[in-house]
Amino acid sequence: MGEFDVSEVDWEQRLATVAWVHEALAADQRCLRLEEASLRFATATIPRRAFIPLEARRAAQRCAAAYMLPLPGRVMTLGGVRCTPNDRPAAVELLRHCIQRANDVGTMQTQAIVEVDDLNTANILECTYFVRLTSVAHLCLALDGATDAHRPAGLGTSAVEFAAAGEYEADLAQLIVETFDQTLDCPKLNGIRTAADVLTGFMDGKTLADLPNWYVILIHQQLAGCLLMMEHPRGIMELAYLGIVPSHRGRNLGSILMSKAIEISRAANAQYLVAAADKDNWPVLSIYQRFGFGEVKSLDVWLFES
Repeated sequence: MGEFDVSEVDWEQRLATVAWVHEALAADQRCLRLEEASLRFATATIPRRAFIPLEARRAAQRCAAAYMLPLPGRVMTLGGVRCTPNDRPAAVELLRHCIQRANDVGTMQTQAIVEVDDLNTANILECTYFVRLTSVAHLCLALDGATDAHRPAGLGTSAVEFAAAGEYEADLAQLIVETFDQTLDCPKLNGIRTAADVLTGFMDGKTLADLPNWYVILIHQQLAGCLLMMEHPRGIMELAYLGIVPSHRGRNLGSILMSKAIEISRAANAQYLVAAADKDNWPVLSIYQRFGFGEVKSLDVWLFES
């Protein structure tokens, strides 16, 4: 096959390279990938050289390309990787360069979120010391009233108080980390980053003032959990995180929080409430099922382990 040369893509050609990586996708899905890449490239707070796409060429012909997306909270996630037939070694080499660049800027968590049937990417990840952690179910609830009859009713909420997360800014990062204790939701990711980095990741470039649908939960004036909601275009509300500290689990609090999430979504005139959950997290999945959520797709979570 001959040798190949690895190089950074010209900055002006970055989105053209992203489009080539995702050429096999349907047009609407490819547009979403381009929008995401454009946003992450534009809002990154790390040097451009850490994430500019890479390509491999043999005899002046592109045979592979790869790019990473920088996320807040010192996370780097695989945007995509592609190679022409029989050129997997070139893709592996590109991904190794991507990982090294991520390490050079202090990235604490280098990950990949991949379609479960994307065996080509899975094979490349395995060759670069990524380890598959789990599968995550992406869930959706249509807020048209069709599933109201299936939702739990009569939940006791008298002891539960919802307060704006901004009122507890000093405690919020540690509270979120405490809800990770003994969790079944991607437990192998716990402890990789600091509490401050975790909070920064959830905030995704915003301030608490920009997040009116973030709440902490108090029971008898004690912090018991959090409900973090993100509003998106196209009538979508995302349940970004629902967390309960271990001492308050098993008391139907999850269903109370889910009812609140639906209430918030309706008040915002959202058409859909979306969420994601580790497929091994059966307590949370059972709540989603009771409230009428349906699975839209399943993705595998991979983590680079040095």
